[in-house]
Amino acid sequence: MGDDTEVDLGIGGFTNAVPIGRGGFAVVYRAYQPRFDRLVAVKVFVGLLIEEGTVATFERECRAIGRLSGRPNILQVYDAGISSANKPYMVMAYMAGGTLDQRLHSHGPLPWEEATGIGVKMAQALQAAHDANVLHRDVKPENVLLSDDGEPYLGDFGISRLTDATRKTRTNVSFTPAHVAPEIVSSAEPSASVDIYSLASTLFEVMAGQPAFVDQTDDNMLIILRRVINDPVPDLLAPRGVPEPIRRVIEGAMAKNPADRPHSASVFARQLEA
Repeated sequence: MGDDTEVDLGIGGFTNAVPIGRGGFAVVYRAYQPRFDRLVAVKVFVGLLIEEGTVATFERECRAIGRLSGRPNILQVYDAGISSANKPYMVMAYMAGGTLDQRLHSHGPLPWEEATGIGVKMAQALQAAHDANVLHRDVKPENVLLSDDGEPYLGDFGISRLTDATRKTRTNVSFTPAHVAPEIVSSAEPSASVDIYSLASTLFEVMAGQPAFVDQTDDNMLIILRRVINDPVPDLLAPRGVPEPIRRVIEGAMAKNPADRPHSASVFARQLEA
């Protein structure tokens, strides 16, 4: 996305806002912040309903994200608030390299060496978050952002919890079917193990060129979720030249039973490094 059409964000202190990305609940704009003479990314949650009580949820998530400020390879959040159109927003560091998902679709699967290096840094970022009692809940290629020199940053902490609390229809919990852990499909409470699974699933996709349990012919999310719950991880990495030890680490982190996965994100990082 990106049509260079300037948009009035209804937020003071930003100019030259143009849309650069869109998801199910939000639009991301690149904007200029004159006070600091810098480009920023402004995520406006257009699909969320702010009501009495949900403002507190938004503010609580902002404080949780703030605890991660300055941690290596975690996207910096500068500010947050409610726009004049009553939409919550977050102001973040602008990553000129786009997302890992955009990289995958423009250049194809990543070499296993590069993907593994990104995986180590993202696992370390998750461990820092978990140490601060913050779960991500929605690790996926769209939420891994790249700087202009290719350094990866994990973004969108707490967004899944925020959408759960403020969505207009509360009959479903928000998650990404391609990377959701099996226990979440069964309505289990999120845990650090869920983030580890989703990161492993993300690495699988960027190395294989497609998510483990998604087929291009799928026309029903339930089909994908049944595979997530029941099917073993498919052997799509070997044809890509991914070494067997790396394949075993990825498959272990995508185990159906959380107890069979690495016990922490730092353990997963060490396994990838080894």
